[in-house]
Amino acid sequence: MNRSYRRAAVATLTCVGLAAAATGTLASTAIAAPKQAPVTAAARAVPADFNDDGYADIAVGVPGEDIGAATDAGSVQILYGSATGIVPSSSRTFRQGAGGVLDSPETGDHFGAAVAIGNFNGDAYADVAVGVPGEDFAGVTDAGAVQIFYGSASGITAAGNRFLSQATAGSASSPRAGDRFGTTLAAGDIAGSTQADLAVGVPYEDVGSAKDAGAVQILRGSPSGITISGDQLLTQNTAGAGDKSERGDRFGAALAIGNLGAGTKRDLAVGVPLEDVGKVVDAGAIQFFPGTTGAVTTRGDKVITQNSSGVGDKSEKGDRFGSALAVADFAGSSYKDLAVGIPYENVGKAADAGAIALLRGTKSGLTTLHDQFISQDSKSAVDKAEKSDRFGSALAGANLTRTSKADLAVGVPLENFNGKSDAGAVQIIPGATGGLDLGHDQLIQQDLKGSDAAVETGDHFGAALGAANTIGTSFADLTVGVPYEKVGTATAGGSVQVFQGQSNYVTAGGDQVFTQSSAPGVSASENGDHFGAAVSAG
Repeated sequence: MNRSYRRAAVATLTCVGLAAAATGTLASTAIAAPKQAPVTAAARAVPADFNDDGYADIAVGVPGEDIGAATDAGSVQILYGSATGIVPSSSRTFRQGAGGVLDSPETGDHFGAAVAIGNFNGDAYADVAVGVPGEDFAGVTDAGAVQIFYGSASGITAAGNRFLSQATAGSASSPRAGDRFGTTLAAGDIAGSTQADLAVGVPYEDVGSAKDAGAVQILRGSPSGITISGDQLLTQNTAGAGDKSERGDRFGAALAIGNLGAGTKRDLAVGVPLEDVGKVVDAGAIQFFPGTTGAVTTRGDKVITQNSSGVGDKSEKGDRFGSALAVADFAGSSYKDLAVGIPYENVGKAADAGAIALLRGTKSGLTTLHDQFISQDSKSAVDKAEKSDRFGSALAGANLTRTSKADLAVGVPLENFNGKSDAGAVQIIPGATGGLDLGHDQLIQQDLKGSDAAVETGDHFGAALGAANTIGTSFADLTVGVPYEKVGTATAGGSVQVFQGQSNYVTAGGDQVFTQSSAPGVSASENGDHFGAAVSAG
């Protein structure tokens, strides 16, 4: 494993970073998920519910976890929702080579650098996919892999877990050094079956002579779970694609799945944050691929940059448009919309302050019509743009507050606050008819009134985000990754903070803070674990 990859794997502040000494034997053996009252068929429709109890659950990546002598081998911790919130004592930790989990922990694997939740086998339980981008194969360094764990009445289990890579028989591509298959993940039913498919980002894949051009590999869901059979490999050189693969594009550095229009199937959005636009280096782009029965297609695909007609602002050097993506119905139409992170956008004289763009889904597909360009300097915004805030580094969309429309949570992980540099923040922008509503936005930090945490230098609060209904109310709850949080004496041990959604605003009243030390006997916070570097909650 190339040790220089460590920071890129765990610090979601780079355009490709989607992504320490645990020596215990606990991996998938811990206290069982909490038992809840029997639920109705309607409750079983809750996304991200690993044990079908009617409450969403959370998967947390810990890619810097050391396992014995294997530095940065990584682990994943599962947190279970309930009527009273997350139950720490029920959490479970999974790592390679223990409790029935396939493969062995190795230095630099970064198991947990990415996580994604979906129902891959179509049963009553949600499942979780785990990215292992630093996995080596027979001398092929950092080829990468993904591992699939299935839900059950007792929650996520190691039983039947699958280990898949580009070396798996039938794969549409072959492993090569530095591909980092599994750097990013997104789950959704692209093929139109009753099982979710898994899009796997391979942003360092070489395409012909174009080094690190990037690729996305789509693995199919089936009644038996995720399979490599019939997988699909997409690059910008795929026949019919609206662009071409070029050196260092990093196609696949961000992924999102949802019905953006142009049919009844879910579509695939791909971030290409280091795409050059004309002569503008690393300006960034996104590429939209419509879903069809059995696959996504390049027919009708679109490449959108800040120079595209109708898009606010313009492509500039180093903007990295497409570094983060989120799909949700922010405007209350029949289609999902696409939020695009531009964390290195200069706002006025504030270099790398960051911005986001909202692209609308329509019956003809993703469009730049009625695009919104938002920064912290936008009219009525609750904060202001400052140098190196990196607003837009992480995104999550869900109905957190106010109306029935989805709201957008925007990570600002390098926000300074009260003299604390890089403490981090999250800005909540409510959805409204016509788009996002800055008139009612909200800034969340760790010292929000009622919060159980404190603002500290270098925490990077907001480096990862997720949202799901963990307590069974009418609103989703917000999960915030704080991967550089100091826990006791453990520098960058990391934490996750969950805030409750409610009718007027997201509140810190009743918030919960979790670290690896929250559940005695499961694991412990240690230097460089980066607990919370990846979160998935629906």
